[in-house]
Amino acid sequence: MEEKTREVELWLAKKGIPERENRDTKLHVIKKVQQELGDDEAGNLDGLFYTLSLDQQTFIQSCMPLNTMKKVRMLQNMDEFELKAICEQFKPRKYTNGNIIIEAGKPFEMMVLIVDGFVKLEDCTCDLQLRGGDLYGQILIPWLSRKYSRGNLLLATKSLVAVGDLEALVLMATDLDSVLHKFTSHFRIYYYEVEDQLESHQTHVKALRLSTDEKGRRQAQ
Repeated sequence: MEEKTREVELWLAKKGIPERENRDTKLHVIKKVQQELGDDEAGNLDGLFYTLSLDQQTFIQSCMPLNTMKKVRMLQNMDEFELKAICEQFKPRKYTNGNIIIEAGKPFEMMVLIVDGFVKLEDCTCDLQLRGGDLYGQILIPWLSRKYSRGNLLLATKSLVAVGDLEALVLMATDLDSVLHKFTSHFRIYYYEVEDQLESHQTHVKALRLSTDEKGRRQAQ
């Protein structure tokens, strides 16, 4: 039963449910596993979802990354099957205070969905704080959807740093790239909006490089 409990914990983590809020949900799911599958029998936990109470289903659905991804403008033309394929690539991660999740000037390697806790966005002008339910890294979607992205790295313009203990779901750029190109014939983007976003991002990258070069010259003097 311990193995089944770990499976339930991982299943809930992938659904984006914070640990501090999933105790009752976990016990409820484990009870259903025992009723439907038995202690040692393997089974599909997704298949048990609709046997949970309506309140439990609603709570889990509200936490799932699919709920957040549906609000991303550039994904609104994708059907739910395709969005689910993207969301299945999210992996749970934990960070501690001060961990640098994304570093300015380095390759943009992931999208990050904050599950529980806080992160701060640091750049040369100001800091901005994100919290549970916020998504960061959507710029990867238009970048990876363009043909010229192949073999070219997108650089981050801000650092994403954990504030205290943090639970998150991360979607690696390589996994996102694979899914987006799998659905190339169905994926639609807002061309001019995408070009504006990418142009703005590249402008920030240039500004970051100039700022870094200037700091280097000052330190050398």
